[in-house]
Amino acid sequence: MPSRINRAIELLEQDQAIYYTGGHSGHMLTYAQGREDAHVWADYINVGMEHGAFDMAGLAEYMRGLVEGGPTRAGHRTPAVIVEAPVNGTDRENVRFNAWQFRQILGRGVHGVLMCQAESAEAVRAFVESCRYPHQSAGVDPALPSPVERMHEAVERRAAAAPNRPPLRSGGSRRRNISSAATPGRSTGKASCCSASSSKAPRASPIARRSSLCRGSVSPNWAPAISVSRSATSRFRATRILSK
Repeated sequence: MPSRINRAIELLEQDQAIYYTGGHSGHMLTYAQGREDAHVWADYINVGMEHGAFDMAGLAEYMRGLVEGGPTRAGHRTPAVIVEAPVNGTDRENVRFNAWQFRQILGRGVHGVLMCQAESAEAVRAFVESCRYPHQSAGVDPALPSPVERMHEAVERRAAAAPNRPPLRSGGSRRRNISSAATPGRSTGKASCCSASSSKAPRASPIARRSSLCRGSVSPNWAPAISVSRSATSRFRATRILSK
């Protein structure tokens, strides 16, 4: 009876060497390949996504094939699967900004994540923290604030930066109204948090019209004029008009 879900950890706890299979530039991530690899000789399967494709749909199918093709000869449900993440471990900021990769990979049901090019202790700490659930503190620097503390700090910073700003409503963001400049095809880029209810906003030609979410900011390279109008379903739509 296996003592661990992950055979690699089980063997390391017994002070034994572990061996893997799988390339560093990708893997055949299909359901059929998963069924075939369910009885692989190696202690774990390496899936290289640092230089291979970041294929989450394929990874999910591959894991499903492993489960349905199992159990392994050692009695584990599947062989251990460890994925090389594309993120560079050069510094703490790089790891934190790309922590979504770890969430996506672990969400497919793999057993571990390998961060390549780990160049600093701060990057490794951020990597371990990002791979843990908030209630799991093992391997996390105790000096780091908890998720609840970070949330309170963010609320305090927001209140200090804009004391008169209305609070965000639960279940949705504030509606924004973006005013357009007098020159056709140009925008001032100014935004307000008030609701837009006018139905007499100028309409764009079908050729120049492009629908997008109104995010309250305008890219200078697009130079758009944005008009907001109320639709028949009482929902706000933003139309981005490209300049010629």
